[in-house]
Amino acid sequence: MELRYHIERSDLAAAQELAIKKLVGGVKGRIFFVSLNAFVWALGTIAVLAAIDSFNRGNGFGSYFAIASFGIAALLVYVTMQAIWRRAILKREIDVRGPFPIDQTLTLTDSGLSLRDHDSELILSWAIIYEAIDLPIGVALATRSFSHLLIPNRAFADASTRGLFIETVCNRITP
Repeated sequence: MELRYHIERSDLAAAQELAIKKLVGGVKGRIFFVSLNAFVWALGTIAVLAAIDSFNRGNGFGSYFAIASFGIAALLVYVTMQAIWRRAILKREIDVRGPFPIDQTLTLTDSGLSLRDHDSELILSWAIIYEAIDLPIGVALATRSFSHLLIPNRAFADASTRGLFIETVCNRITP
């Protein structure tokens, strides 16, 4: 199956928003995620300050506690930076993909799918794709890297072609 269509900046923005919603669970998920993140950071700060105090007092466990606390703080920084980096990559993808609209060709093969535009080709194996999401604006293919490939409704000739595409993808992806 081969689909030819053009992608607009709004399509990439919609795919980015979908990826973020899947990552943190919508508005309620964002509030929970931010609250949990603030709580964990506060807990990490208290642990580091307690470790410094314990180390200064000369307790026997102070140095071990300090090493563990700094390790936990480093892990928190790493996890937070990963989330910031992932969001920045998604935003940069939208900014550098122009000029819009981009003409794309999506081809389903036995080994995966191929996405070609004016200057590049992206080949995704079926093992990378884990879900086909039926949306009002099109079909989103979710990948294991939390990114989403949005195929807008205008890519499909009619509803039966769209249904066949979703069925074909769902039959080929591995759980």
